[in-house]
Amino acid sequence: GIPNAVDDYVRGAVLGELEWGAFKRRAEAAAGDAPTVRRYYRQQAEADGRYPELQRFASDSGEIDADANFEFGLGCLLDGIAARIAARRA
Repeated sequence: GIPNAVDDYVRGAVLGELEWGAFKRRAEAAAGDAPTVRRYYRQQAEADGRYPELQRFASDSGEIDADANFEFGLGCLLDGIAARIAARRA
């Protein structure tokens, strides 16, 4: 139900943040520095051309605005829930 959907979203967001932090630490340790990691991903994204968001990410500072991403996703989820509730009442 609705509480499960919100709970799953929050848990997924938290796990994603934890995994991203662990990945960055491993990648920086293996590659020596973050610019090398970003350069590698940028090259892969440019070669493929299918992932413009990855290309943008690899071209900038490499930091993600986790709060903005979380709020956007949660807003989408809540808007969808509100639409379903409204449709049932109609």
